[in-house]
Amino acid sequence: PDDFRSEYDTLNQAVYSELRFPLNPVTRLITGVRFEQRDADYNDNNDEDREDSENMWGGKLAIERQLQGGALAYGLVSRGYKAGGFNTNASIPDNLRDYDQETMVNYEVGVKSYWLGNKLKTQLSVFYQERDNIQIDQSFVQPISGSDCPCTFEDYIDNATSGSNYGLEAQFLWIAGDALTLFGNLGLLETRFDDFVSFSHVDADPATGTGVDLEGREQAHSPNWQYSLGFDYYLSNRWVLRLDTEGKDEFYLGDGHDEKSRSYQLYNASLSWEPHDWSFAIWIKNLTDEDYYTR
Repeated sequence: PDDFRSEYDTLNQAVYSELRFPLNPVTRLITGVRFEQRDADYNDNNDEDREDSENMWGGKLAIERQLQGGALAYGLVSRGYKAGGFNTNASIPDNLRDYDQETMVNYEVGVKSYWLGNKLKTQLSVFYQERDNIQIDQSFVQPISGSDCPCTFEDYIDNATSGSNYGLEAQFLWIAGDALTLFGNLGLLETRFDDFVSFSHVDADPATGTGVDLEGREQAHSPNWQYSLGFDYYLSNRWVLRLDTEGKDEFYLGDGHDEKSRSYQLYNASLSWEPHDWSFAIWIKNLTDEDYYTR
């Protein structure tokens, strides 16, 4: 009956440092660390009053080595974080109103290389990631007028206990001639929840405290593969024709249900005119009018 009023204040204070040490003429050590302190306060005229204070830290330790031919090899360990917070919708149960900070440790090795007199540039990396307190989008089912249906879905953020990711990324850029440049990239990815019981899954029963065990399931929006491939062809020093294709494997659209996007492949084209410091283009995305899911 009254206007809803709320106030959400945050204060972040952080310090960051990075140091680079040459170990020898072709090898260097890179270290970085960040400390952050965050205070958050929320209140509204529904007598909701919440406070949170958390300390967070991240950083990296990396080694880079210059190889023959201009190539660069590296290995690193890094740690990142994402602050916690509040779900402020008053219809969400009290035990779902707070979510915790997420952290991730990333292990990665890779190499950046130049070939054919620097006309071909390639990059390759492999990685493994450990995630704790994964922040995920969930939804709480709220009946309307006391009936089971119709109902509304109130979105909120929750935490899964842990999960892991690993994969490979590769890309290239090849100046194949005075008028032709080829480019492409490939990503391979495996993800899983290591410990997660969802109480907002469509098959869960929050009234009885019965959840759905999603341990071992892939995380949402994590296709096992995706790629792009294309070329730029200079019709003259001002006109450029681009054709490219992109593809993506199927993936879960959310962690609260089992719906998936289908795998798909799209084709795109553009023709641009580039006089001096300007660029004008006509373009067509999805040339074959492919139907695919988005969220």
